[in-house]
Amino acid sequence: MNTAEGSFEFKGAIGEFLGPIDYLAVFIATAGPEVEALATQKMREGDTIAGLIINAVGSERAEAAELAAIDDLRSRTAQTGRGLTLPYSPGYCGMAITEQRTLFSVVSGDAVGVSLTPECLMRPIKSVSGLIGIGLAHAIEYQGSPCDRCELKHCNMRR
Repeated sequence: MNTAEGSFEFKGAIGEFLGPIDYLAVFIATAGPEVEALATQKMREGDTIAGLIINAVGSERAEAAELAAIDDLRSRTAQTGRGLTLPYSPGYCGMAITEQRTLFSVVSGDAVGVSLTPECLMRPIKSVSGLIGIGLAHAIEYQGSPCDRCELKHCNMRR
């Protein structure tokens, strides 16, 4: 992919999944550091149930931010004849976790308070990142779901 600042490349099967796109949207979203801190505090205090619930809510909030970004993109492209691919995140769909570095080179997590560890984990932990392809709707529909081509038949993320 080429940008105004240069070019970047995602390695692996992701290239096949993004084949029919014209544009690429990259996202980084987080529930924030407070969620992790509160969950940790509750666990240390011995309130395991509260800690687990707070962790679950934090995960849901980060994913809700991702869904809001997808809905926004969908509404912006609805009248243009363009469609969206599924969102792809490092660690899923054959995309190596180290591809986080590529994502963070395209979009800085600083704007939302997310940083990347040397092991490619995000801090705060209740954060999500990924990319969404934008292309002609009929071409994306023809491509189908990457789950149809994936060898992990019992994956809980299967769509």
